[in-house]
Amino acid sequence: GTTSLALDLIEGGPAHGIDLSDLALARPVHAVHAISRDPLLRTAVALAPSWRHARRLPAGWPRRDAVLRLLLVLVIGWAVAMAVVGTLKVGLHLPRPPMALGEDIVRVLGSAETSGSFPSGHATFAALVAATFWRPAGLAARLALVGWVLWVCVSRIVLGAHFPADLVAGCACGVLSAWAARALLARYARSQRGALARGR
Repeated sequence: GTTSLALDLIEGGPAHGIDLSDLALARPVHAVHAISRDPLLRTAVALAPSWRHARRLPAGWPRRDAVLRLLLVLVIGWAVAMAVVGTLKVGLHLPRPPMALGEDIVRVLGSAETSGSFPSGHATFAALVAATFWRPAGLAARLALVGWVLWVCVSRIVLGAHFPADLVAGCACGVLSAWAARALLARYARSQRGALARGR
């Protein structure tokens, strides 16, 4: 079938001047017709040159494994942050500025929320993103991250949605969640290395 033919081409192709090493993803392809009629494998063949170029990106560009780690930190950190923020919002049930100070004092832009003021989920996410990408970022990127976090926090005050303390707590939750995500990934990596070492 197509799978065996793809494997033959991948493993024996170089002997005939055919280099299909970039088509490793074609190994699990399961098709019922010949390779010329297999749309998945034909797509892989078409994408092979761009995949080779992607592996030869300039040295200054982040590696794919580094990008994957950043995305994992972001996803895991967001899960941790939402668990913490959700628990605090429900458990403390603190009122929003319009409810605490009165709508005649606090001008609300948009629909007013009544509770769940502490901590700010928006500030948490902004700080989480900034903390996740802080290490690989250059000076300009770090300034942009700080500016974005400040913009998010100021906008939440202007909208009448949060007190400053809510935003400070949210930023702290975001930074700590990123740290926790990195710690979890590092612990998982150590456990995997230990398992490999024991297996030898």
